[in-house]
Formats: sequence, C-alpha cells, structure tokens
Amino acid sequence: TIPGIPGATGTIGPKLEEGTTAPQRIKDPAYKGTAKSAAEYIMESIVDPSAYVVKPFPDKTMPAIFGQKLSAGALKKIVDYLSQVKTGAPPPKVS
Repeated sequence: TIPGIPGATGTIGPKLEEGTTAPQRIKDPAYKGTAKSAAEYIMESIVDPSAYVVKPFPDKTMPAIFGQKLSAGALKKIVDYLSQVKTGAPPPKVS
C-alpha cells in the first residue's frame, strides 16, 4: 500500500510508510544492508529487496529487477516520495 497513490493498495507487502519505518528497519539486528539513511534504505530496497525482508512477508515477494528496469530519474522520484510518507500523516503531494 502506498498512501496517496490511488489504486496502490495491497496486502502482499508492508505499508510503504518509509519516512517512519526506514530508520527503524536500518536499526533492526536482522537488517543486512548498508544504508545509513531512509533514502539509501529505500533505494537499496528497490535494487536489492532481500537486504531486509519485513516480517511476516516472505523473501522474493518483490522482484529484484526494478533497479535495472527503472531509470535513475524514476528511482529518484520513488525514493523522494516514499521518504516523505509517514505513519499517520497525510500523503505527500505528487509532483
């Protein structure tokens, strides 16, 4: 589910409230990635989704091809947007 994006509701993965959850996930002992910021975590999650798998969702749910299929500009827009999505806050404006 991506708050603020019409039709982006789902139950296959966690809510993408990365402005809130990314910093928490980076600190989780189960985290195997290298990100130091929310933006780095989001980018890493797109290009290497197995670096951290949110429980109870299974690994390999998110395809690992988005880093190859999306342009650098598209990836930046996704990261910028998701970095602003916070639990309990209104969705950010889409530009």
